[in-house]
Amino acid sequence: MSSGQTNEVGLFAYIVLLDLGILAIVLKKEAWWVLEPLTLGATYLIYSAWYGENYEPSLHVSAIVFLSIIWLLFFSLEFYRLLRSNTRLIEIRSVITVLNTLLYYVMLYIVVDPLYHDYMGSITILIAIVYLVGFFVLRWRLPENKTVHIIYSFTSIFLIIIATTIQFTGFVIVSFWALEVLILVWVGIRWKLIYLWYTAFGLLVVTIIKLVLTKNMFLYNDLDLYMLMLNPRGYATSIIILVAFLTATLSKRLEIPYINQMRSAILYTGSILLLLFLSIETNDFFRIISISTASADVEWYEATRFLALAVVWMIYALIFIGIGLYSSTEPLLYCGIAASFLAIVEVIVRSFLEYIPIDRFQVLFNERMLAFVFLIFSVILISRWLRQKSERYSWIPVLVNLSRISSLILIFMLLTSEIRDLFGNKMAVLQNNLSISDTDNHLVVLANLQQLSLSGAWLVYSIVLMIIGIWRR
Repeated sequence: MSSGQTNEVGLFAYIVLLDLGILAIVLKKEAWWVLEPLTLGATYLIYSAWYGENYEPSLHVSAIVFLSIIWLLFFSLEFYRLLRSNTRLIEIRSVITVLNTLLYYVMLYIVVDPLYHDYMGSITILIAIVYLVGFFVLRWRLPENKTVHIIYSFTSIFLIIIATTIQFTGFVIVSFWALEVLILVWVGIRWKLIYLWYTAFGLLVVTIIKLVLTKNMFLYNDLDLYMLMLNPRGYATSIIILVAFLTATLSKRLEIPYINQMRSAILYTGSILLLLFLSIETNDFFRIISISTASADVEWYEATRFLALAVVWMIYALIFIGIGLYSSTEPLLYCGIAASFLAIVEVIVRSFLEYIPIDRFQVLFNERMLAFVFLIFSVILISRWLRQKSERYSWIPVLVNLSRISSLILIFMLLTSEIRDLFGNKMAVLQNNLSISDTDNHLVVLANLQQLSLSGAWLVYSIVLMIIGIWRR
């Protein structure tokens, strides 16, 4: 007699016994292989119907046990056949394996995650370990069957990625993904499993995209947690950059199509990401200081921030140009050259603006002067390095000439801005100390002196350049 209540235990036990009998027939009668996918689909379909009509959280244990038994039945059947080196209809069976894993995990997640989210990541790792162990066993048992290797290894990889995503958030996810990339690269190269290398390359791209899209990447808003470089963003970005350069270094051992292009892409990506990271950290450092400082100093910090960026870019340029020239690594060299021109353009643009605050300006003893001097000597040093390697690249003589022109422009702009702001400072002091009637006349005199001084300095500078040019000719 029916009680009018759903007996989920009886239903699940009946389905398990039915599936067990059908799978036993399939194992004995391989010609009846079509029963296997039909049984798999029907089983999960019946479970889905039960879940939609009768499931409630109090029944989660029964649902979990049933799903795990069904998954294990189909997994064990396939694994047993593979251990016996039975690879008949392997393509179809591989599809069934993937579907079994996918359906099991999705339905398990729907049941477990709302109730035990903190444990879902660990559960996912346990499932991944099963497939990882299966991969090692089958790699030993069926060394030539790449299809099976790929299915089991990819399943474990994707489950580990999913587990990381479930268990962590933000920059921690990015850090773990980057470490997974490094492991895949090492294993792929160590065991000559090229498909793992391609997987690592794809995961690296996804990890960088995830990093860029993560909150606080471009503007760090958690002021209480911020320390220059020593913050979650800094850790995650540093790990990705390190992994990118290690991946490019390890990939030298590979001999596969387009490996040089892929290695160059990784080096460019790592180099650009490092430059971006240094720029963001520098920007946030000065932004956060300006927020917490007195209002009178805010303008100074804002102006100094741009000069600091130029100095950071030039330090980056010196390192990357030096390494790029020494090791003949073009991506590093080109990124360094690009950073040097960014730094030059930045300080030239800032030189057109008046020193802020102008009443604090001290001629020759200010941060702008230091930045200009550093950039001028850096450009001269880069020009010397390039001349030493002029036989390696045909474009180096052109770049050397551009470097010389850049250094001359920097000297000119430094001279101009220092003279302009020297008189600008005197005008600001004058306006603060004299009455309005006296100020106008004095301002006119200072403005005229400013223009005369600029004209005289420009004339002397041009004469010096002409003399040097004639002498060097």
